[in-house]
Amino acid sequence: MPRVLVVEDNAAEAEQFRLLLEGAGCEVLLAANGQEALGLLRNDVPDVVFTDLDMPVMNGLDLVRAARRDHPALPIILLTATGCGEAAVRALHEGAAGYVRKTNLAREIVHVLGHVLSIVRALPSQTRVFDCLSYDQVGFVLDNDPALVPPLIGYLEEVAAILHPCQRAERVRVGLALHEALLNAIQHGNLELSTDLRQQSEQAFQGLGEQRRRQPPYSDRRVRVQATLSREEAVYVVEDQGPGFDPSALPDPTDPSNLERVGGRGLTLMRAFMSQVDHNAKGNRVTMRKSYLPVALPGTDAR
Repeated sequence: MPRVLVVEDNAAEAEQFRLLLEGAGCEVLLAANGQEALGLLRNDVPDVVFTDLDMPVMNGLDLVRAARRDHPALPIILLTATGCGEAAVRALHEGAAGYVRKTNLAREIVHVLGHVLSIVRALPSQTRVFDCLSYDQVGFVLDNDPALVPPLIGYLEEVAAILHPCQRAERVRVGLALHEALLNAIQHGNLELSTDLRQQSEQAFQGLGEQRRRQPPYSDRRVRVQATLSREEAVYVVEDQGPGFDPSALPDPTDPSNLERVGGRGLTLMRAFMSQVDHNAKGNRVTMRKSYLPVALPGTDAR
């Protein structure tokens, strides 16, 4: 059973969050502010933390900073309200693992929690020792089954864990960015499913996806993934065979007001968690780069 800590000073909203998460099979702890949450974390670290941003005593941004220092591998998801976009964007860049809009809470909270847990569970359960691996390049061709996404990320994480064993928190964030890029390529690229449909009905969105997976021309399309990993940088290229889109029409993911948009979550997280994100002119290929500080191999000096 996933264990979740909810940090929220509004008692009525905290109870709403608790009921939604318990209904999804979670064990839920509650804290009224960041300081109280840190006290709980000293004794017992949950799987995931959801935190409000605007709170007394210690706000959500300060909680992200403190937890990043003391519990670097703990995923923290923001609970965002209208008007707190600037703080939310800053928190994403400082270590938060995602966000849920309070205006769309019932639809998003369990969905986002599932994404984060799928990445965390893909991480190796044992500590990996350094070996002589310094570079790896792999390629995949996927059909349009979203169930392939977690095991693919798990495989890439196995390699990243050898190259960057002390960067678990960043590996979680990279995994979440990859998750968004791969699902976008499958669902919005190859299957041409619209964000508007998902907003109207998640069931209709998934149902149309299943139908198109078996229906030409959608069923003939593939997603190509290339990963080039070294100790200094990871480069991921995800390309679909859909009609593409105009990248210049994308909303600015660094603009706090765009956190309230129905679409664009994936790009917001990708740009927050990766060092660089670029689309090709057609809009069917995204290249994501993650830079890492050099780490010395055993018996060598980092220069």
